[in-house]
Parts: sequence; structure tokens; C-alpha cells
Amino acid sequence: MSNDTLLILGDSWATLLTAALRQLYPGKVLSRAQPSTTATQWDEMLGMSPALAAVRSVKFVLIVLGINDARWNTVLQRELQQPVLSIEQPLRSLGAQLLAVNPQLDIVSFGYDLLCSGGPFETLEAQCGPGRANESAPCYNRALASLQRTHESAAAAVNRDAGGERWTVLNLQGALQAAGGVAGAGIGRPDMSTYTPTRFYEPDCLHPNERGLRILTHAIVQRYFVCPEGPPCVHDQTRRKKGGRRRR
Repeated sequence: MSNDTLLILGDSWATLLTAALRQLYPGKVLSRAQPSTTATQWDEMLGMSPALAAVRSVKFVLIVLGINDARWNTVLQRELQQPVLSIEQPLRSLGAQLLAVNPQLDIVSFGYDLLCSGGPFETLEAQCGPGRANESAPCYNRALASLQRTHESAAAAVNRDAGGERWTVLNLQGALQAAGGVAGAGIGRPDMSTYTPTRFYEPDCLHPNERGLRILTHAIVQRYFVCPEGPPCVHDQTRRKKGGRRRR
């Protein structure tokens, strides 16, 4: 079990997750999250942010970013007819900056979970189908699932440059569907044909409510920070791949 300090960077999801992580994470939790921020903004402002000093002294950083970039891209593409901006590049740059400040840092992130119907991608949803969940959900969910792939791609690039596994991306998509009894859904295995049950989200269908936050936080802690009996946690898997103990 880890007792190293965890620093949280990111948007409103990161802000909301902070309280739950302080209850479940087996160590100290610091948060410099700022609601409504984007990966692009964090990449640009990290050097001037109070978070920079904290990065030097912590062991873990949790990044929760990308959904606001995606929302803005939807506006650019659908309403302003401008090309979609890259989300991967600012995420990759942010990860590189963090490791430049603290080369011993371990970064963890996830590409959110699928939302419920009526969320922040209304413009995209209207393009996907006539508004009935069983017709528009697959298109809507693909747009959200792309955030997971973006995190994975950014982390892979940063790890190549770092020469080791410094950034781990958890796949939590499907966690709330599974908790809601969606048949066949599991953590990392969402049912792309349907939405996440609304009971895990606030009325805006963008921010998880207390129930949803606890489910997601438990998944983060158990899959990355704690090694229960059974399958090894991410840290043990990483050590086994390297053939030795992970640097601390």
C-alpha cells in the first residue's frame, strides 16, 4: 500500500474527485485542480502555477484533463467550422514538463467515463441521431471514448522519451455502467451502445454526483495504489515487466 503524497491536477472532475480521494487514498492528498480548465491551459500555465512547487515534492500526480478541450473542439468543428485542435499534444507536453521538474514522479490519468444522455456534447449528439438513446449513443460514446485513447497515446510518447513507465493510464470507462447494472459492462469494457445511467451524474450529465465519484475513486485507488489479493495492481505489474523493484 502506498503512503506517498498524491497531487491532483485538472478540471472540475479533478476538483470533485479530491474529496473522495482524501477519504480512500492511503496517504496525503494535495489538489491544485481548477474547474473548467483545459489540457492546453495547463500546459501553458504550469510554469507559472503554484502547482509547480508541489510537483517537486510529491511522488504521484493524477491528471484529469481533456473533456473541456473536447467540448471546445465540438464548438469549433460544428459551429465555427474550424479544424479540431489536438488534445494529445498539450497532454504530452504537460507530462514532459512534470517529469522535467521531478524525474522520479509517477503520473496516473484516465480518460473519464462515459456520460449520460443530454450531457455537454449536445451539438454532437444532434448530429449522431434523432435524440433517441439507442440511436445516438454509439456515436456520442465514440466521441468520449476517444479521450481514453488520447491519454494512452500521450502517455506512450512521454514514456518513450523518459525511457521507462512513468505515466500509467487507467481505463475506467464502463465503471458506472457496470455499477448501474448495464449488461456486459465492466471497468474498461463499456457498452458503447447505451448511455451511462443518469443516477450517477448531476443533472448536467457532465459531473459525477457523490455516488458516481465514490465508484470512480474506489476504482482508481484499487487499480493503481493498492494491491489486494488476486490480480496484482499496476505497480506490481510494472515491477514484473522490468524484473525489479520500481524506483521510489
